[in-house]
Amino acid sequence: MANLTPKHKIGIYYDQSGLDVIMTSHEMEEMERSIMLQKKSEIEAAFLQTFGVPGNFKFEVIRSSHNRKWSNGYHGNRVIYRILPDNNMDKGRTSAVLKAHPGWIDQFI
Repeated sequence: MANLTPKHKIGIYYDQSGLDVIMTSHEMEEMERSIMLQKKSEIEAAFLQTFGVPGNFKFEVIRSSHNRKWSNGYHGNRVIYRILPDNNMDKGRTSAVLKAHPGWIDQFI
């Protein structure tokens, strides 16, 4: 009779190459992009409600290098989406407000 006792805890396990395929897939990039665009809208609405003036933010896309280590893990060939103040749109007003309120944007991360 076969031994049915698992060697590991029950779960779904991937090797690193499997994770790389999932995390660098077009579908994952599109899902993350959609989430970050929603987050940008949320930040702009909260900025207006909190500070009484519109905030201008831009969406930046960066592709990490293959062996990039970040937060104690490898994130190579990933697309990283960032939301930053758009100083070209408002001559630095959004950045100035954020500078006067350090950490405000961190609540959305």
